[in-house]
Amino acid sequence: MQREGESAYLVPHMFWIKWAMIGMTIINLLVELMQVKLYMFDYLKDMENLLQLSIFTMSLVLVWDVSACASEVGLKADYQWQLAAVNIFFAWLNLIFLLKMMPYFGIYIIMFNSVTITFMRFFLIFSLFIFGFGFAFYILLSNQTPFDTVGNSMLKTGVMIIGEIGFSDMFNGRLDDPSYDNNVFFTFITYSLFIVFLILMNVIVMNLLVGLAVEDIAIIQNEASIQKLCQTVHMALRVESWFPFKLQKRMNRVTSYIPIKSTEAHQKKDNVKKKEMPYPEFIKRIIKFFQHSHEATEG
Repeated sequence: MQREGESAYLVPHMFWIKWAMIGMTIINLLVELMQVKLYMFDYLKDMENLLQLSIFTMSLVLVWDVSACASEVGLKADYQWQLAAVNIFFAWLNLIFLLKMMPYFGIYIIMFNSVTITFMRFFLIFSLFIFGFGFAFYILLSNQTPFDTVGNSMLKTGVMIIGEIGFSDMFNGRLDDPSYDNNVFFTFITYSLFIVFLILMNVIVMNLLVGLAVEDIAIIQNEASIQKLCQTVHMALRVESWFPFKLQKRMNRVTSYIPIKSTEAHQKKDNVKKKEMPYPEFIKRIIKFFQHSHEATEG
């Protein structure tokens, strides 16, 4: 029994934890809104920005008490529990995107993104097979529980594609329990369709998906290295844009040498013109890296 005046929160100091989380969430939301003001539509085009904005928004909704009773008891509404599950998944997904900036993990994250995009392009054809076999199995096996509705039939068909066939439950269950729910009424066409399903989906389509990932693995690795550098430059430039322009010009000033072709006044020796350019130090190293690569290729 709860004593009078005693908090009903299950975790000690939950009150202070809640308000600390609200404060940090509001600060992060303000930072995201400042980025929206700075970058406008470019901010909305980046999926990672939208993911972070949704994480902070849902976090604020989760910790906020919807009523005085919820504040006293410490329980959450049903939709808050559901948002919590989605939000924690988005948080770990956001962590994966952040690992993309790290030198050792970034290349694998970018390769994963490339394979995902390739699968999404193939998914239209892939889904047509699921719909075709799903509707067919629903018509033939609607008396069985896995196929009793159109949605269950589509879901069961998708699960069968990745290897969980369930042949014994579909065709041999009537031997142990010859009830209506385990019976197969159209034996010949059901077996024939099942064999076609095994050949097309489990053999041809699944091997095609593996081939799409394996065939371009060398190209993906080369592109991933370049994209990782681009992501690092992009993030550094975004951080740099927060500083005042005068401070950027003062901190990131380096000297580069641009050769100028010979003129009549300098026929024997090329003149080298010095030009100060506001490049950050890491961009200078990247430019130097590509220059050495180009010279090695020409050599």
